[in-house]
Amino acid sequence: HGDADQGYTPALDGVRIDHRMRLKVAFQEKRTFHFAFVDQTQHPVDPARVGAVTLRSDANRTDTVAGSGSLDLVTVRPGIGDGPPVAKEATYSVQSVMIDGTNVVNVGEQRFRPTQGEPVLEIVVLLRSVHFRVRDRFLGHPVATTVQITYPDGRRFDLPTDAGGELVLQNLARGTYRVSAQGQAYAVDQELALSRSQFVDLNVLTYVDVAIAAGVVLVVLVMLLWVGMIRARRHR
Repeated sequence: HGDADQGYTPALDGVRIDHRMRLKVAFQEKRTFHFAFVDQTQHPVDPARVGAVTLRSDANRTDTVAGSGSLDLVTVRPGIGDGPPVAKEATYSVQSVMIDGTNVVNVGEQRFRPTQGEPVLEIVVLLRSVHFRVRDRFLGHPVATTVQITYPDGRRFDLPTDAGGELVLQNLARGTYRVSAQGQAYAVDQELALSRSQFVDLNVLTYVDVAIAAGVVLVVLVMLLWVGMIRARRHR
């Protein structure tokens, strides 16, 4: 009796018992957990890549910690209802796992009870691969060049293709990237929404294309000039 809020504190102050009685005490249990991450093929993912993990409990409490860190989670908590207190196993859902500035899990899809198994929580993250193919816009042949890719968190990298103008990147976090082929006469900076593994064609305008286009324009101009000169002679 008295201050019921004290039932959720580490100590009870000012409790007075005037006669013999039986008390039932409920305890909250906590354990320390670490994280392990795997992709959808069950290959391990380095926890150092994970900027933050956010979990939500069935008591609507949210906890966030770095992927390489540890977290104290309530595994069993007392449930107070109309009858005596009972032990309830806590349930958690994964709200987000941040890699390269983007969330690589579906919110609330993965759930677990920390009372079950080892003190390591394994989370499946959604990583994708992309196969770039750089092609000449006019002639269609492969172009060996450098692909510039900007990650969702703003980091930018210049990566060379092979001799066939191809570049394969593995284990990319799903999200939105910006890519373009560098070192050419003209290349379009395009947005890439990487929701699945895919092939991406990057069309570029090479200096050969520019020379061909300039030659075509020059031939057209010469022909127009020649036609104009013929017409002018006929009207004399």
